Amino acid sequence: MLPPGQIEVERLRVLNISSVPDIEIDDYVLRVTGKVANELELSYEDLTSMDHVEIEIPAHCVEGWSVLGIKWEGVSAEKIMLMSDPGNSEFVLLKSLDGYSTSVPVEYFRRGILALKMDGKTIPVEHGFPVRAVIPDLYFWKSAKWLCEIEFTDKYQDGFWEEKGYHETGDVWLEQRRK
Repeated sequence: MLPPGQIEVERLRVLNISSVPDIEIDDYVLRVTGKVANELELSYEDLTSMDHVEIEIPAHCVEGWSVLGIKWEGVSAEKIMLMSDPGNSEFVLLKSLDGYSTSVPVEYFRRGILALKMDGKTIPVEHGFPVRAVIPDLYFWKSAKWLCEIEFTDKYQDGFWEEKGYHETGDVWLEQRRK
């Protein structure tokens, strides 16, 4: 089912704020910081060796197109929350290797996945390798590519697109495109 204001397209488009970052997988680290009981530093190998979940989450672009039926595999956001113990944090600030960031309410993040695979294959670098946050029910600008840090916080902070007037939450079903 398509959310209001969306049309279905066949392929996930490549949209970036800059060029694709240079990734040395042996040096890659995903940090979990902020208001947590246990800060984490996870290598790509750590993430690939954890229990994985598979979930089908469509990509909904704020520009009005959607790609349905994308299957994602990786570590559940819930698992990361259990490992780090963010207490009653209200937001996560997702930060990417290219300098991108976006803020997501914890209740949405909790239902997401730190995706390592897309449709059964390693995520292509242009779509976020090595790790992409994929958050159900939010426009895809909230699903940060090239994820390198998850910062839990009590206070909302604008990310890249939110600074330019995009909505704080970005719920696709509520058509939360702009502030």
